[in-house]
Amino acid sequence: MKYLKTFLESQRGGYEFKNENTFKTPYIVGKINIPKKDTQYRLPFKVNCGYRANNCDELHSFQDTSSRNIGNMNLIIKEWLEYFYDLGINPEVSQVEVRVSDLNVEWEVTIDRSRDGKPWIGFTSRGAGCGGDIVKRSEENFTIGKQNIKNKFPSSQFETIEVFEHKSDDNSFRQIFFKYTIPDKYPVQASENQIIVESDDIGELYQKIKEQTQGKSVDLNSVELNLDTKPYTLKINTGQEKIDKLIMAINTIDDRGNFPSRDKILQKNPKSELVNQGKFSSNKRDWAVIAIRR
Repeated sequence: MKYLKTFLESQRGGYEFKNENTFKTPYIVGKINIPKKDTQYRLPFKVNCGYRANNCDELHSFQDTSSRNIGNMNLIIKEWLEYFYDLGINPEVSQVEVRVSDLNVEWEVTIDRSRDGKPWIGFTSRGAGCGGDIVKRSEENFTIGKQNIKNKFPSSQFETIEVFEHKSDDNSFRQIFFKYTIPDKYPVQASENQIIVESDDIGELYQKIKEQTQGKSVDLNSVELNLDTKPYTLKINTGQEKIDKLIMAINTIDDRGNFPSRDKILQKNPKSELVNQGKFSSNKRDWAVIAIRR
């Protein structure tokens, strides 16, 4: 684990520090942990809080009910995800732990660097309780919750983090915690040793690859291209070899095994080199990445 740089060294200025009273509700018990100025934080970082409910409906209201804020869990975690993102880190919630005793709820969330490089900046949960088929109802609410987010952010992707079930007669509940991306608002951030180019449109990605790799020093052995899921992404590590640019070619190979667009680029540019190639669209189409040398 590495220490993050301090606020004065690396904060970009987009994140706005807040007072913990902003998140206080009559239900929350104990201290609310939010980012503070001039303080170092270590990843993975654990955020914890708790609340006391008055009834079953409030018991699984980690964020709110239809009429009032209860645990404010989503808003508290949102502060940390945005804080780390503003440091240039692509964060994610990697773990959620919940403890319930009577009508008291304690939760702990672990935030870490994203394992797949995407900033999983969204975090929330959906559930059901207080009688009936809580498994079926929680899954239905989970589906509705994802669709509501998708309506607002069409490019979002989702992953379930934890499914928690509390069994206690009339106070039983089941809660599904999940994360999501918001690529239009929070795009993937490149690290100091990596170039990341992304777009939801393949044609636009083609242009961006040429523009964002022009004159860069890179490691040609590290090229990765994803054309199967949005956002479409090219990743390449920085390195010692300075190139003119990278060019992406896509095509359907003909019956003789030729790849006309790839071959045309290679023939037209004597200093070019095929650095990676693969398939996409259920293996029906082909892509290639070509380096044009100076």
